[in-house]
Amino acid sequence: MSIDLSQFHQLFFEESAEHLASMEDLLLSLDLDAPDIDQLNAIFRAAHSIKGSSGTFGFHDMIQVTHELETLLDLLRKGSVQPTADMVDLMLEARDVIQQQLASHQHGHTFDEAQAESIIQKLQAMLVSSRQQAQGEAPATPALSAANKLNPLLPTTWLLEFPTPAGVDDLIEGLSNEGEVKVLYKGSMLGEPCQLLFTGIYKEQDLRNLLGFVVDPDALIICAYQDEDPAQADFGLFDDLEKTEDDSFGFFEFEAIDPPQELEDSTLTPLTQANPIAEEDEGFGLFYFDDDEPAIEQPTSDLSTQDVTPDQTSEQQDHLERQRGYGFFQKLPPIDAPPPTEQTLNKATPATTTKTPTSNKAVTTGTAETSIRVSVDKVDQLINQVGELVITQSMILQAAIELEAITGKEKLLDALAQLERNTRDMQESVMAVRMLPISVVFSRFPRVVRDLARKLNKKIDLKMVGENTELDRSLIEKISDPLTHLIRNSLDHGIELPEERLAKGKQATGTIVLRAAHKGGNILIEIQDDGAGLNRERILAKARERNIPVSDHASDQEVWQLIFAPGFSTAAEVTDVSGRGVGMDVVRRNITNLGGGIEIDSIANAGTRISIRLPLTLAILDGLSVAVGEEVYILPLTSIIASIQPTGTELKQVSGRGVMIYAYDQYIPLVRVYELFNLQPLAREIYEGIVVIVEAGEQKAALLVDDLLGQHQVVIKSLETNYRKVEGVSGATILGDGRVALILDAAEIIQMRKPRMH
Repeated sequence: MSIDLSQFHQLFFEESAEHLASMEDLLLSLDLDAPDIDQLNAIFRAAHSIKGSSGTFGFHDMIQVTHELETLLDLLRKGSVQPTADMVDLMLEARDVIQQQLASHQHGHTFDEAQAESIIQKLQAMLVSSRQQAQGEAPATPALSAANKLNPLLPTTWLLEFPTPAGVDDLIEGLSNEGEVKVLYKGSMLGEPCQLLFTGIYKEQDLRNLLGFVVDPDALIICAYQDEDPAQADFGLFDDLEKTEDDSFGFFEFEAIDPPQELEDSTLTPLTQANPIAEEDEGFGLFYFDDDEPAIEQPTSDLSTQDVTPDQTSEQQDHLERQRGYGFFQKLPPIDAPPPTEQTLNKATPATTTKTPTSNKAVTTGTAETSIRVSVDKVDQLINQVGELVITQSMILQAAIELEAITGKEKLLDALAQLERNTRDMQESVMAVRMLPISVVFSRFPRVVRDLARKLNKKIDLKMVGENTELDRSLIEKISDPLTHLIRNSLDHGIELPEERLAKGKQATGTIVLRAAHKGGNILIEIQDDGAGLNRERILAKARERNIPVSDHASDQEVWQLIFAPGFSTAAEVTDVSGRGVGMDVVRRNITNLGGGIEIDSIANAGTRISIRLPLTLAILDGLSVAVGEEVYILPLTSIIASIQPTGTELKQVSGRGVMIYAYDQYIPLVRVYELFNLQPLAREIYEGIVVIVEAGEQKAALLVDDLLGQHQVVIKSLETNYRKVEGVSGATILGDGRVALILDAAEIIQMRKPRMH
């Protein structure tokens, strides 16, 4: 019986995606003049891990590309060749191909094999030229410590202890294919301790990687173990394996090995202390074997004292890895550990495990933060259930208020007030589970900027601020494309060519700042550049050309809004980057659909700043319920400045702009909500109603309503999903009495109120 590996596919896809993301970040930050060896090693390990795991699951197309990429990275980390910009471009291209291959396996799509073959040929050509360059420039071999004077061909016996998992017999059978297994104790029930002795040519970390998909890694104990005669204990393994057929790895032929006499009284060093350079795998072909290759060569010298150079260790390990199918469930190997004191391994000794940092950044000490992988669907379901709980709690409160008016007892209301507080705390905790740092989106832009800057022959310095700012995952998924379009626009239209910038007295390198921060219960995202800025006259001329009504005396803000018109573009020529006028209208529509707004500020020859304001979540909001006629509407508290009872003295009729109300040292346009939705109001005169002043960005409006009903926490229901898009409305909710209330969108209402420009 064999283990069904398909149950581990999702974990493989997730971990490979993390490796690819890490690889891209490290490649983009690589210093070509003085490359960091730790950084190169981390990139190599990411590629190596993907290759090993791909072979385990039979994704051989990924093996081919990652092998060539890994070989090139190996030359770089050994210092045989110096990295170049073209080399980094090619490795990034290879990384993209691997990502597409991964997506094809994950979603069952067909991948274009010609694309993979093309990148393989490019990598091979780069390898040929790099090796030619490296001839005669062999790097110096570092001296090895006593702990590294170890022949990697020796098998090791490990004591394994873990809670008995489901399918433990399959696990033991799988281990038997990797070496010799002796069952010390096997639990009869799930969770009972299971103890095994495993003898094979495996390092401790490799065993953890091998078992980590089946056994809880935190509960797995691995100890190096030796019998009384360490020099003779495990050599019988080779005799047993001589001419043994193995279903997983083919037919092996081993030559008998006589243990050197010098080993009989020697002290062995655990394999976990071996030089980590030996973990590299230059030999291509995970689970592929060369029948012409001898199985194990006869050692020719003293194994206990022979100095082994990194290259020799690597070659011997590669030779062995091809025989044993190295890479099974492989993850990142451990970093170097301090050489331990010598000790005779006559008893089980716990093996230490050190986690590998994925970059050259400093690793801080402290308590490790634990986490688990949870399906997004489960999180969404939990949030929906909490939303329904909030609605139910609101209904109970409404019923209790009516009951209290009859009985006069306040005990029930006190208990419900406590329930409301508990519900709010639970809602906030659950919502925090779905919050992600915006760095999830920001992390893709260094690559976008780098590739486009090279294509346009521009020099760009991208700065990112506030990457740890959190917002809802649903927003993360939907904001990515609009931000990408705005970044590309800043780079293409905003930042000038180096020679143009120098002629204007600027630095040759342009700057784009991507900034995120929380502000007033919303998240504010800004894209700012120090480029040429928007050209007011060119925008006005283009508007007249397209018969868009606009006044010559329009404010800059009104002129900048014209670029969001469908098909609007001031580009002198159409390129494959931009210039067709397709995109900015889609950007604004997508942001508006998220309940947000977008504004532009620009100064000629100084630059442009685009500000996007979004709610933190699309699930639940705190709102103020207002009455308009017989209907109830919800205004988000984050958009409310104040509410006032007008007396009539604050009102003023402005020609061409309607009624304005003077408040906060400015005139604010009055919006009669009943007119927007064709309702019969209870208060027709302004001074009979209440004015709620709202803002969206830098713009404000005074909404005339009949009454304020109270503050509520409401669950947002999509109106478009259940009905259709309604202008001025961002969603709907269910009130405590069971009625449906519409949630007003302040930004859209302000735009609806604006008179057409003449």
